[in-house]
Amino acid sequence: MKLHVVTGTQPNPETGELDELVDEWESDQVTFLTEPSGSLVIFRSPNDQWAAYAPGHWMKIREA
Repeated sequence: MKLHVVTGTQPNPETGELDELVDEWESDQVTFLTEPSGSLVIFRSPNDQWAAYAPGHWMKIREA
């Protein structure tokens, strides 16, 4: 499974449109949870925290 965490946007000089800045997380069992504070936590497996994003440092998350 693969997750994309969108952390921002930047202008594409060739098209003039905004491109997303994406962090990609891939593992057999990758999962995530959001906390009431706005934090995002990525897990490689149920008991193995892989990454964490503070509130305001991520925009959206999606399966890829």
